[in-house]
Amino acid sequence: MGNWFVSQAEIDANVKIGKRLEKRRKILGMSQRVLGEKIGLSDFKPIYKYETGEVRIPAVRLYTLSIALECPISYFFEDLPNGLTL
Repeated sequence: MGNWFVSQAEIDANVKIGKRLEKRRKILGMSQRVLGEKIGLSDFKPIYKYETGEVRIPAVRLYTLSIALECPISYFFEDLPNGLTL
């Protein structure tokens, strides 16, 4: 396995996407546990880690989250700058 370099811009983007996830979940009045259950998780901890940006959200998981949260997947990217360089 090689070393992975993650740019600060990518870290910032992950945090912003996580904040959008948290915002949408709270708008719907949903707990982390309920959201986790809706996407097939038995534990809420991954949701917490996604929301804090501690763990990157895989594309397929982001898609399932958009369905569970009744929003387009583009919702999660609305606060990202257009010229984001990763």
